[in-house]
Amino acid sequence: MNIQKHLEFLTRDEIKDITSPKLRGVTAKWENNKAKISFYFNGEISNIDEEAASDACTYIIAHFPEAFLEESFIRLDYPKPLPKDFLVYARDEENEFNNNRL
Repeated sequence: MNIQKHLEFLTRDEIKDITSPKLRGVTAKWENNKAKISFYFNGEISNIDEEAASDACTYIIAHFPEAFLEESFIRLDYPKPLPKDFLVYARDEENEFNNNRL
């Protein structure tokens, strides 16, 4: 397994414990011995949101003892599109939006 795929796998596994309903998406990119993980939120990002995401990153980077970590917490309100490159998680906004309209 290449390192990018391994990072994606670990990120998907760890973010499942993040319960914030504001989390829209997560990207994970390996570049120059650095894991770059970005969390995209709808609305204001609370300290609790950041702590939960940062905790997940701690477990992820522990698998790469010689690597560095760059974590980002980005407000990106719906319906602005999530980045498509290195996207490892995206909430199902299509169904969520349609169900809320009923």
